[in-house]
Amino acid sequence: MTETNMNSGAEIFQQEAASKEGLAVVSKDYKILYCNSRFAALADSSSKQTIGTPITDLVGKKDQERMITLLGQAHQQEQVSGEFYFKPGNGDKILCRASMHSLNVNDLKAVCVMVQNYAAPGNGDGQEPVDTSAEKTIEKPTDSQIEVMLVDDHEVMRQGLAMLLSNYDDISVTGEAADGKEAVEMARELNPDVILMDISMPEMSGIEATRIIKAEMPHIRIIGLSMFDPSDQAEEIRQAGAGQYLKKNGDKHELLSTIRNNSVNAC
Repeated sequence: MTETNMNSGAEIFQQEAASKEGLAVVSKDYKILYCNSRFAALADSSSKQTIGTPITDLVGKKDQERMITLLGQAHQQEQVSGEFYFKPGNGDKILCRASMHSLNVNDLKAVCVMVQNYAAPGNGDGQEPVDTSAEKTIEKPTDSQIEVMLVDDHEVMRQGLAMLLSNYDDISVTGEAADGKEAVEMARELNPDVILMDISMPEMSGIEATRIIKAEMPHIRIIGLSMFDPSDQAEEIRQAGAGQYLKKNGDKHELLSTIRNNSVNAC
């Protein structure tokens, strides 16, 4: 870590030094570039000791995957939030609720982590961290669950989608595939209601996988996903049989609405 990066983090928080909230800047490889004293106190160390430490080392083992997922989502979305346990050296657990958003530090892509509030130290027994993102406020239909399969060659993207969808009682993620070939085999085995299909993947593209799945299992609804704006790809995957095309970094409410509509409407 360079002195420049540390100073950039300090400038971001120069007016927040006395904040009651824990604040930190975390790099794409999870290392803490800067943190204020409140964040360090929650992590049970001094600010200087915390800087340079992977944030995943400061949370419980069960929460490491959750933290990685949240950071991955923060890089791709405007803002995400969730809960996790810090693991101070005295053995206690401190339940923290944090909100995260992406930022650039001297052209270095990073995530700003703000611990908004926290529970008193304790052993955490009987209290599991839960996601607190705004999606939970959306009214959930009470009909039978929509079985969704995720297809994307990026594990972080699949984890992020799975965590988002897990907030809804009417949606169940039944499987995950890392390429088009695996998606075809898994669709045959699981027979999901809806497939979220990445377009650009190794082995077999999402377009070709969609064509095969729709030919064999026309009742399965497929939603194409891509980082790119709707274009020829959108038309191509629709021609292959997808009912809709969405951007990966698009509105989450639109994704949820499309999943629910696709589960009952013909594509």
